[in-house]
Amino acid sequence: MENEPTKKLANLLNERVDLKAITISALDGVLKVINSGKIEQIKVPHKLELVILTNFGYITGDYVDDLGNNDDPELIFNDFNKFMFTHMFEQRNSLVERFEAEGGLRRLTNDGGVVYLRNVEVKPFSNPQNSIHFGDLCLFPDQIVGVTAKNNID
Repeated sequence: MENEPTKKLANLLNERVDLKAITISALDGVLKVINSGKIEQIKVPHKLELVILTNFGYITGDYVDDLGNNDDPELIFNDFNKFMFTHMFEQRNSLVERFEAEGGLRRLTNDGGVVYLRNVEVKPFSNPQNSIHFGDLCLFPDQIVGVTAKNNID
């Protein structure tokens, strides 16, 4: 199948940048380089993983930088979570574009991006033994208070 041309986003979506989401993306990139073992001066005995701190607890998972933009639509359709979240963002973007075109939307509120994670574990501070697992999770950056890394065996 041929990929459709990338649809132009509404200006309200296209002209915003979420600093927390970019910071998480940057940290994920650094962790991938460290985990690859390509830097001789830095060796870690176990894979480092991204940890996102919230007021509720901490979250670990595989950061997804670009949800479905380059994937075969057939593959997305066969992965329920990826299908659901890809189409959720497409519908959101279409609604914002329509509101903007009708002149009824001049600015967004709660307009931070989202951090998309796969293979997610959420551990509440109040009871870390009672963790919750999700296949996929969209985390709104306004809930994030910090990021770090830890060995995946900690």
